[in-house]
Amino acid sequence: MEGIRKPRVGVLYGGISAEREISLKSGAAVGRALAEIGYPVELIDVRDNALGTLTLVNGQAAMGGAP
Repeated sequence: MEGIRKPRVGVLYGGISAEREISLKSGAAVGRALAEIGYPVELIDVRDNALGTLTLVNGQAAMGGAP
């Protein structure tokens, strides 16, 4: 299925909790894995409440790097 464009994926990671370092590592790993299979990836560090600036557009979703 060549020629089919994959959607851009935003990976939310980081944050301000005690789990920040783990989230940074796991989010980066998720981003690398997605990029390796051809997805354009945008890593989004939510340290500064970036969630307030995100918008769902045309049903496209973002995925967090850590629970």
